[in-house]
Amino acid sequence: MSINKMIGHNIANYYKPYAPKEETLPKNKANNPSVVGGNKSDSLILSEEAQTGNAPQLDRGQAHHFFIDIGGRKVSTFVTPDGIWMAKDGGIGREAYERIDASTDVPGVPKSTIQELEQMSKMLAHMPSGHLSVSPGSYGRSVMAEMGIKLSDITGTYTVQELQALKDKGHDLSKLPPKPSLMTAEQLQWLRGDDMAKDAKTFQPASLKEILRELVNAFAAVHEESENTQFTEAAFRLMLGKNSGFLGVQLMRMKLTGDAATTNPAILEKMRIDSERQIDLFGDTFLNNFKEHGAEKAFELAWSKLQ
Repeated sequence: MSINKMIGHNIANYYKPYAPKEETLPKNKANNPSVVGGNKSDSLILSEEAQTGNAPQLDRGQAHHFFIDIGGRKVSTFVTPDGIWMAKDGGIGREAYERIDASTDVPGVPKSTIQELEQMSKMLAHMPSGHLSVSPGSYGRSVMAEMGIKLSDITGTYTVQELQALKDKGHDLSKLPPKPSLMTAEQLQWLRGDDMAKDAKTFQPASLKEILRELVNAFAAVHEESENTQFTEAAFRLMLGKNSGFLGVQLMRMKLTGDAATTNPAILEKMRIDSERQIDLFGDTFLNNFKEHGAEKAFELAWSKLQ
């Protein structure tokens, strides 16, 4: 699965609690359920609660965010402990998202993909810390990038290029009307992640070992309840891959102590790449040993790969 890499020149810039990467589930990639088909007339298969108007509201305090490709459209999707939520018609704001019925086919989305995300939802329900959750700002940045929205479009200000173009057309720049914002106040609050900020204020970072132990314990609990464990394993890999940047930073911090500390950009970049590879190796080692040795022993074997 394609993961955008975090790039920086100082270890302090890498460390961003609550900041896993945004991701687009790709088309036709081997060993990973693809998301294909569908068209703009397709409608989501909503949960029974959503159809009756009794559905719970989307809570982003402990969630993962994806863009799922459906027939050439990238649909904003949240996976939470309460289920899977998809945005209607590219809308922005809590009211734009509806919880889908994971037991029913969703037009344009393979059942295997929905089952994988459903298993992730169950795993999140076993991870109360929220360490592996979407950050308050990452959702807004990813939506702006996906929709081609510039900061000037939101703030109602003209860019230098826009001003020059207006000047070239003979406009008096001193008499320009205010540029209208593309967003309502409510939408801006949603993009800023104001509803998640309250959780960030009380966020207490844990050690890498504590975070990974919580993840494998959640996997073990869901695996035991699953009828088809391949989707549980796929969800586990997806969570590790989606958070490899964040977890890799924790691994770097663990190793960059005392005499090992450095601010050399080249060394930090190499360590970043190596750390993310080690996180992948952790996942492979854990899954390869889980069935034979159980969660605890498999975790210790996998953790030894990070030492």
